[in-house]
Amino acid sequence: MYHEGKGVKKDFKEAAKWWKMAADKNDPAALSHMGTIYALGEGVNKDYKQAINYFQKAAKLGNPEALYNLGDFYANGYGVKKDSNQAVKFYTQAANKGNIAAHII
Repeated sequence: MYHEGKGVKKDFKEAAKWWKMAADKNDPAALSHMGTIYALGEGVNKDYKQAINYFQKAAKLGNPEALYNLGDFYANGYGVKKDSNQAVKFYTQAANKGNIAAHII
């Protein structure tokens, strides 16, 4: 609610606090969202290494968005060495898990 400003004033820092609580319980969606928060610097300092860490945790739990985002990070060299083979691997896994965006890569 804080992230979107639904029913409350938009507050990325407060949203990050709540997402982290869920991520600390290994919720795959929350882990993936924490990756996005760090990638964008929403309520936290922008940190690609932290983003990758969260995306990897979520990906190990089968989260399709995290797999897709890892593909993007490897395709573009965000916090990692650019690696098209790794990017394709993660995009393929994301597509196989139902991530629609990965189907058009």
